[in-house]
Amino acid sequence: MTNQYRWVNWNRHKRVYAALIVAAILTGIAGFAAVTIALSEATPDPAVIAIRSLGATAYALLHVILVIGPL
Repeated sequence: MTNQYRWVNWNRHKRVYAALIVAAILTGIAGFAAVTIALSEATPDPAVIAIRSLGATAYALLHVILVIGPL
């Protein structure tokens, strides 16, 4: 324990890792939305697409976190 608060020290490796995570999340959301629009017979409401894609992304990220935990 320290007696003062320290900000996170961002280095190049952490910035690249964070950028890759954000890119993967955005790609997953966009990909899910694209597949949903392409495979649906009637065009669904954009709010429904957003809710479903964010839910699927959250579910995938939960599994990633749970897999990383034991490592």
